Amino acid sequence: MTATITAHAHHTTAKAGSSVTITGRVTRIPVGGKLTVRHLSSGGEWTTLHASAKVMRGGTHEVHVNSPARARSNCAWHTAKPCRPSST
Repeated sequence: MTATITAHAHHTTAKAGSSVTITGRVTRIPVGGKLTVRHLSSGGEWTTLHASAKVMRGGTHEVHVNSPARARSNCAWHTAKPCRPSST
């Protein structure tokens, strides 16, 4: 079965370069599993941000992300296991 990740940003808008906290839950990823945040660069490629989280007991995660310096950013999670993402 495929893993599932849910994510919720604590600020729906943030100034470029500011910090945003993202929390959520995962299924089918073990405690201690690593989640890495990536963003879509202006060149259309996904690049890894310097932000990662480990899955905590109960399947929760929390990460603080410094948003890129540009005005709008699309982010996604990356895991070692294939997953079905869900974000709000």
